[in-house]
Amino acid sequence: MTIARSNRNQRRLVRGVFLFGCVLPTLVTLIATTVAHSRRSASEALEEWKSTIEFQLGVNVDVKSMQPATLGVLLNEVTLRHPETGATIAEIRQIYLARAAKRGWIVECRYPTIESEHFPHLWNMLTDHFTNRRGSVDWTGTFAATNITWNDGEQLHTLPQLQCAMRHDRSSSRCILTYSHEEQDATQPARLTMVRSRPMQTSSKDGMPTTSYEWTTSHPLPLHWLSSWMPELKRLGKEASFAGTMNVKVVEGEGSSGELIGSIRQVDLAELVSRAFPHHVVYGSCDVEFSRLLWQNNRMTAVDGKLTSRNGLVGRSQAEAASIDGRPKSRYGLVGRSLLEAASHVGLEIPAGVFKLPTYRFTKISLEFHGLDDSLRFGDENDVVVVGGDENDTRLLVASGRGSDTAAFLRWLVPDTQHQVPATDQIGALTSFLQLPAVQPQGTELHVPAVRLGSPESSDGTPLVPPSPSHGGTDREESN
Repeated sequence: MTIARSNRNQRRLVRGVFLFGCVLPTLVTLIATTVAHSRRSASEALEEWKSTIEFQLGVNVDVKSMQPATLGVLLNEVTLRHPETGATIAEIRQIYLARAAKRGWIVECRYPTIESEHFPHLWNMLTDHFTNRRGSVDWTGTFAATNITWNDGEQLHTLPQLQCAMRHDRSSSRCILTYSHEEQDATQPARLTMVRSRPMQTSSKDGMPTTSYEWTTSHPLPLHWLSSWMPELKRLGKEASFAGTMNVKVVEGEGSSGELIGSIRQVDLAELVSRAFPHHVVYGSCDVEFSRLLWQNNRMTAVDGKLTSRNGLVGRSQAEAASIDGRPKSRYGLVGRSLLEAASHVGLEIPAGVFKLPTYRFTKISLEFHGLDDSLRFGDENDVVVVGGDENDTRLLVASGRGSDTAAFLRWLVPDTQHQVPATDQIGALTSFLQLPAVQPQGTELHVPAVRLGSPESSDGTPLVPPSPSHGGTDREESN
């Protein structure tokens, strides 16, 4: 009995020693190895995701941590940096990444914060991907971002949602981008559709890649959001917004052509006119309705619209109204006439007895404009009153009935210069967009001046060209 109990105790002791001395260290080693391998695998996976994002976007990427998610992964505290300067482009609280068989990549950015000066860089990232200049040439997927915020230096802005779907094939690419901002109905978002066509006939002009843009927004979009792309939009003022439709077609290596139908509202007249042309004083805001605006190869070909402004002022500054030799001169060497006085350049006349003061306060201005190629006409269909004045509807300008052109319009902005078409920095953008009239010769008859032609001679007077028999050379030889 005692011996049997002793044997059982010995076996238990041996088992315990084996478990604690062999099995337990082995388990600890296996667990430690597994944890270390998992950490290395997670670190390698994180580096692989960082490399993938850097390759696709062309930026430097910092990621704080990564965790698994349904069908994909979550990247936490992601920072995108400029590849050359290292400046922060965007900070994203969390990115969800997954890859579906048919839908392609699924990317969702949550709470991104963007530095507004890097908007053009982000746009270039999208267009480079769209035109196969960066990343995988067959990248297909859906991108979404929620609660996008940025600071333009004066105010914090938020875009609740943005979605982008991109599809590629051998001959074309398509990208559909939708967005809505804070005051917009989320069920009616703005839409931008981009289509890239790549004909295979690369040896001909028709084979050049072509990109088409169609932008539709029913809710006014603040234009200062786009000032990073187009600094000229700052001249419209901080409250200016656009609503409508724009179609643009760009052929690789050529200019753009397109059509715009819509309205630009709350344009700051002082910012648009007086800042660029100090000799003109205009205060107030206006709305510009474009029923049609067409351009071809970056040049306007047709325009129809109407400008409406309420409760403002038009005139000239006191400094510009100072008289020199009986004529008001500006410090730019221009005659200091107001926009109303200089409107005669475009066929608009001031009725007698209306404009008596250097400045005029108005309650409403309504001005229609129509253009085709280099011709312009201001006024409605009947050429009646084009500008309404005070509460009594005083006529400030009436159409004279004669036509005008784009060069005259530029002289309206910079009047009474010695140049037929004023060449100033202020109108540089206009001169590059408007079709200017061709130079008209004084007469149609081609005049060729009479020139006396003679035989060229050498330095000793000997003709370089032998004289013909009719000039007597042969007769002299025969007489000898």
